[in-house]
Amino acid sequence: MELALGVELNPEFRQLLHVCNGVTVEDDIIVPLWSIEEIVLETLSRRNDPEPRQYHMPMSHLVFIGAGGNGDLYAIGVSATGVMSQRVFLWDHETDGRHWVADSLEGYFKSIAQQLDGAADG
Repeated sequence: MELALGVELNPEFRQLLHVCNGVTVEDDIIVPLWSIEEIVLETLSRRNDPEPRQYHMPMSHLVFIGAGGNGDLYAIGVSATGVMSQRVFLWDHETDGRHWVADSLEGYFKSIAQQLDGAADG
């Protein structure tokens, strides 16, 4: 994955991928963590698609890790030197906005759990 995407994974993300290869909830609607293969394919697809480049900010500083179920995607930021950060963002597919979600994967999964709890209560 690191070679294919040209990034150095952060230790937390590397450990998570050693433990599991994807996480799906809510009947495949929300996928907080894709498999390694899906992460590579989706990230490369977003980076290399010429059409969005005309309308969106560059995607080379993101590694897409999952889907929000509405077209929006979750991603982890990558520094200019190719080192993956800890921070997780939500990329809004309609506005190209990048919104901070959490400072760590733990915070990210807590955020997903809160969303699901809120949906179940609503």
